[in-house]
Amino acid sequence: MYKALMIEDHKEVRDFVKEYFDHKEIEVIEAQNGYEGLAILDDTIDIILLDIMMPGIDGYEVCKQIRSQYNTLIVFISALSEDENQLKAYEYAADDYITKPFGMMEFISRVKAVLRR
Repeated sequence: MYKALMIEDHKEVRDFVKEYFDHKEIEVIEAQNGYEGLAILDDTIDIILLDIMMPGIDGYEVCKQIRSQYNTLIVFISALSEDENQLKAYEYAADDYITKPFGMMEFISRVKAVLRR
């Protein structure tokens, strides 16, 4: 079983992903903001599902801090669909970028593809 840390400020999105992933043998640990996510993160996390627009600290800064200590896989999930946002995420060493709203079949397929790498 894989362990995913979902750092997302919208509870509805966290709940939806967690419920779906529970059936796909991926345990989802939830964090409602970047500070909470950084506090939870440890070596047992296989992949991070990271929102960009969050109160307090945005996903780019969270990614930067994670990359300074960990090589954990990071998939950005964001409503920001402009090319410059995606390019910025990849500059911060994101492994993938998925725009909201997303279909769960594509989402789980892309997360599993990143995990297989």
